[in-house]
Amino acid sequence: LEVNEDCAFVFSLDADALKTELMEAVSAVNPRGISRDQLFSLWKFYQGITHSKNLRPLAGIYEVNPLYDTISAKSIRSLSSILYEMIN
Repeated sequence: LEVNEDCAFVFSLDADALKTELMEAVSAVNPRGISRDQLFSLWKFYQGITHSKNLRPLAGIYEVNPLYDTISAKSIRSLSSILYEMIN
């Protein structure tokens, strides 16, 4: 598959893939998940492709359940800061 202006190329993140230290508000907490640095390496790679192909970056983050979060809302705060960094 070639990424070009005729396709939608979406950065899709299942929150279950993030390390436990970042994300507990998921149904399948992942102690060996990806770190924040790894996530942003992937995001920068994705941005490079979309920029080189003159595509608008599109992102989706899935599988977050605030009911499973800690009382301090650690997971939602982590995710909020990740989203902030992604859009800036």
